[in-house]
Amino acid sequence: MASAAPTFTLNNGVQMPGIGAGSWLGITANPAEAKEICLNALKIGYRHIDTAPGYGNEQHIGEAIRESGVPRDEVFICTKLGHVHAALGALAASLKALDTEYIDLYLLHWPQTSELRMSPDSCIILE
Repeated sequence: MASAAPTFTLNNGVQMPGIGAGSWLGITANPAEAKEICLNALKIGYRHIDTAPGYGNEQHIGEAIRESGVPRDEVFICTKLGHVHAALGALAASLKALDTEYIDLYLLHWPQTSELRMSPDSCIILE
């Protein structure tokens, strides 16, 4: 089932579905619940899945995407970076947990009070 949601073209040409399924279920949630919700979302046509390492369910989201039968290139995955100082390690951990070769949208989860100090080379690597 293809997504009926409108898409938006990002500056790099990637198409982002305008409606996504979030996976934050609260601090006490069972991460396996996120897997079931993600599977159901993909089944009814969602193609944009939002997660984060802090949600404790990236591995379950990755399992749901694989088990859904929806090709990876049809699923837009958004995850987040908790702190800019750990960008490359955090990205590698998210890629491993989600069992994917790429993340479609990688966001800074919330602004930090410390000064942002990323080198241009770090930005290129993340791209």
